[in-house]
Amino acid sequence: MKIVEGELCPSDYRHITIEEAKVFKRKLCSSIQPSEIVWLENHAAIGGVEHDCMIFTQNDNKPSTPSASICQKPIECDASSELIIAPGAHDYCAEVGDTRGFDINHNNICTKYGRGNFIGYKYLYTKRSRRPDDESRIKTAMCEENDKPLKNVMGEIVACPYATEFVKGMSSEDHCAYIWNEYIWEEKGLDYNGNSICKNYGGFEEYIYRVQRRIINLQPSENIWEYSYFRRDFYAPDGSSQTFPTEHVLSNKIVGQRTLICQKEERPRLVSKDKFIDCPSYDEYINGLRSITSNCSIECPLYSEFVKGHSVKDHCALKGGDLGYDINNEINFCKKEGKGFPAEYVINEEGVKTLICEKEYSSNIIATKNKQEKSGIECPKGTEFIDTNKYQPRVQPHCKMINGAPGTNEKGVDICAKAGSKFEFYEYPKGIKTLKCNDNISSSGTGGHRAETAGGNVR
Repeated sequence: MKIVEGELCPSDYRHITIEEAKVFKRKLCSSIQPSEIVWLENHAAIGGVEHDCMIFTQNDNKPSTPSASICQKPIECDASSELIIAPGAHDYCAEVGDTRGFDINHNNICTKYGRGNFIGYKYLYTKRSRRPDDESRIKTAMCEENDKPLKNVMGEIVACPYATEFVKGMSSEDHCAYIWNEYIWEEKGLDYNGNSICKNYGGFEEYIYRVQRRIINLQPSENIWEYSYFRRDFYAPDGSSQTFPTEHVLSNKIVGQRTLICQKEERPRLVSKDKFIDCPSYDEYINGLRSITSNCSIECPLYSEFVKGHSVKDHCALKGGDLGYDINNEINFCKKEGKGFPAEYVINEEGVKTLICEKEYSSNIIATKNKQEKSGIECPKGTEFIDTNKYQPRVQPHCKMINGAPGTNEKGVDICAKAGSKFEFYEYPKGIKTLKCNDNISSSGTGGHRAETAGGNVR
């Protein structure tokens, strides 16, 4: 493999394909400068660490035009030898049946490239097959020293070594593990070096695929919404069917984050500021069995974040989880409290995140401020911003005297009467005070009905 200036490879070389780039992502990304982008086959490209080792297809917008190409000269072995993949070292040809890790020139490939002693050959997998065959199984030379995961400046893993995949940890750390590692190490829950990830959390429990809920608007003109999800089976290398938890499908593209669950995951807890005050457990508080006072505060595990509720309970939410759901990505707080769907998170100046539901019964300062800024309306001192919904186009957003008559603007004009109707009430969709006029036009203030599914599956 070599990197050459420009868009073309030398005559006896070829561009790396996208599929090869996915399999050898860590090797390729570590070979180029952090800020660099280089050409792959068919005008695709791969970026360095500063681009999170992202692979760009021909049609993707690239941060900059690639200035070089990453090329490969295929290795050809004769009939008496076979091609061996050697992570961290050069791939090589070995005599058929070799057990010493020697190439055809009798070099110990591991020691030659400073990777320690040769451990043995293993058959590694580069993908999870959906049919019972060994297409992705490749004979690999295992050395004492392995490639390490590649991380960005934030310390996040952006590329895993050959034949490994990124696995999200809950209480445990994010890591890279061999694909079908139970067939490589003959044990689950190990990283690429064979170390137990759950050793401090009670041992391995299970792998799951955590998925994001997605709403698909199938017919925008009719405002029909529905969720699309179903189960998928993978096949293990021994041919047995392995059914993972519900995977979410969008346009036939399966998305989901492989996640390691340990037997003893960290849980949120309530901590008392006064040693004489007893706080309930987090589950007792969330389930309404016991209430808390200002003396008790919520402490969230590292894999979660604290979320303040505008009208629902303060709680811990899964980092990267679904809007409005709990730390297990299962409980919809807005629905549980009869407030409709989660609308948005708003963040105050101290960085505290607050959950806003679609059906609120009081205004939220930040949500109202954001909406007012989008509307371009400036309200004088002593007035408040009043919104209107799309079902009443003749009633426009306006400012109202804080102590003024209901339904009037800051000048005392009856807004509903001006639109040929009369004042009915104020409602608070998404935490924004909104005028509702009685003009016999149906209005829920929530943007129409949406179907819902149970969705994600982290526990």
